[in-house]
Amino acid sequence: MNLPRTTAAVGRGSIRTAAELAGRAPSLHNTQPWRLHWTGRTLQLWADRTRQLPGTDPEGRGLLLSCGAALHHLRAALAALDVGTLVDRFPDPTEPDHVATLHLHPDAADPALAELAGAISARHTDRRRFTEHPITEADVEALRLAAAGEGALLVTLSAPHAHQELLAAMAEANRLAAHDPEIAAETELWSGAFAGDDGVPPDAVPRDPAGVIGGVRYSPGTLAQPPDPSDGASLLLLVTNADDARSRLRAGEALSSALLRATTRGLACAPLTQVLEYPQTRRAVAKRVLADPAVHPQVVLRIGWPRSGAAALVPTPRRPVDDYLDEVPDPGEPEPGPSSVP
Repeated sequence: MNLPRTTAAVGRGSIRTAAELAGRAPSLHNTQPWRLHWTGRTLQLWADRTRQLPGTDPEGRGLLLSCGAALHHLRAALAALDVGTLVDRFPDPTEPDHVATLHLHPDAADPALAELAGAISARHTDRRRFTEHPITEADVEALRLAAAGEGALLVTLSAPHAHQELLAAMAEANRLAAHDPEIAAETELWSGAFAGDDGVPPDAVPRDPAGVIGGVRYSPGTLAQPPDPSDGASLLLLVTNADDARSRLRAGEALSSALLRATTRGLACAPLTQVLEYPQTRRAVAKRVLADPAVHPQVVLRIGWPRSGAAALVPTPRRPVDDYLDEVPDPGEPEPGPSSVP
């Protein structure tokens, strides 16, 4: 959709609704490392470095993936409010934490984005074992298209050796994390050690993590597992052709798009990044799993069908919108009115 950069004003109620839904985006350890600045005519998305994890995420890779997911959630939420967006990514080379500016255009929304907004509140990271019923090629193709629309490629692991190589790389990443005191402390801090409006609470982590394909990086929580010890999850890889800041941001947008599309199809998902947080295991995935050292794996997507009768997941906590939204409206802003996402 080609939109002019001249931006019309959007009401405060719509901005707050969209910002609140953007805050539902997935993020590393549910750190929610973003800030929004509203000028009254544009929305700026900034990375919040105070929420970066120096041990787990020293490069800020996970931070940018998280910001990308929030950016896509924000675009979808605005589209559902009939607000189109023209996005400038990294608009100021002197401000690398200013990851995007959204120019807003009422009555010019992308209907495909608007459709995904309804899945934002229904999407949850599901770390439980999945049913053995396989996902269909139609499901995979729908997720591929969702990711491709945001500039990334979703790759299936068709060869048995590729699946085994990915599991081996995951096991090596788990071993490295277990022997790193700083990473262990960060994981503990952000996974139930303190109750709050961020982090991963115990009721989002299985009580019995045994058999979960790809593993669970957190200590056992309180979430009940189905009695069947098998796990029928499939593993997909989200990859990009480059590994610069823009590519990582776009990978986050693609992740959001794929997760929301999966939610509309009734699929359960969990994004996994630990195996790609270490240079050596990331290289191993590119070389041994993808057989192409020139591509850059960004996220592993664990996907499948939830078990019949599995309890509904409790939404993980999120920060209040006023915690990350700065509102400095232009003098010409229209009076705010009620708004809601259909």
